[in-house]
Amino acid sequence: EIISGSNVVITAPTASGKTEAFSIPIIQKISKDAKSGTILAVFVYPTKALSRDQLPKLQEIAKSAGLSAAVFDGDTKQKERLEILDNPPHIVVTNFDVIHYHLMYRTKFASALSTLQYLIVDEAHVYSGIFGSNVHYIIKRLKRMCRKIQFVASSATLDNAKEFCEQLFGEKMQLINGSGKKGETDFVII
Repeated sequence: EIISGSNVVITAPTASGKTEAFSIPIIQKISKDAKSGTILAVFVYPTKALSRDQLPKLQEIAKSAGLSAAVFDGDTKQKERLEILDNPPHIVVTNFDVIHYHLMYRTKFASALSTLQYLIVDEAHVYSGIFGSNVHYIIKRLKRMCRKIQFVASSATLDNAKEFCEQLFGEKMQLINGSGKKGETDFVII
């Protein structure tokens, strides 16, 4: 579904391979359109810790396709920020607070986001209530700024994932349900 260009929400248990399920097809698509100095995909995580935890995995997959990936958040050192702004990676890992700030102040990073083609939102269930409403409007601003964005979301806990993401993104979504790992579990007590 991702390869064909559909907006997709993936639901599956924790540690069942959701990251690989969305990152591999996105990176495959990006590798066909990759131009130096353009941000093509933004991977959004709700916390800086999760962003930095997922970055090595994304960098490894991206590197195998000849692409670059970097994290851009509140903990990114000034030297790294300048490097990202001067030579934008194909993939940026960040959070909605950072996107909001840069869109609001029309920074160089906001300008770099104008080439965005794919917005991937992991842990989509976090974006509910008032915070979710704010995120909805951040997404609307990105949609006005960019030519066409394909949306991909994932969650381990959403019961109504399709409806929730359709409201969050303002787009029709395809639901992909994963069952996760069903291997045998052994418990050992010592």
